[in-house]
Amino acid sequence: MNMLVGVCLEVTLDAGSRRGYFVAFLWTASAVAYFVLKTMTEFVPSVTSSKGPKRELMIIAFGVSQFATMWFLGQTKFLN
Repeated sequence: MNMLVGVCLEVTLDAGSRRGYFVAFLWTASAVAYFVLKTMTEFVPSVTSSKGPKRELMIIAFGVSQFATMWFLGQTKFLN
C-alpha cells in the first residue's frame, strides 16, 4: 500500500513521492500497531508469572515492533 501511494504520486505529480510514502507509512504502521495492541490484549493472559516480563510491557513491545518491521520491509530506494 505504501509503495503504491509513493509510485502513484511519483507518476502523477513527479514530486513529493517520498513525503506521500511516509504519510502512507505512518498511517498503515499506526493502524497495524493498533490492531496488534488490541489483538494482543485479548490473547496475552492477564495473570503472568512474577519472573517473566510484565504484560503491559510485552504488549507495547509487540505494537512498537510493528513500526520497525514495516520500516525494514519498506523499499524506498525506488522512490526519488
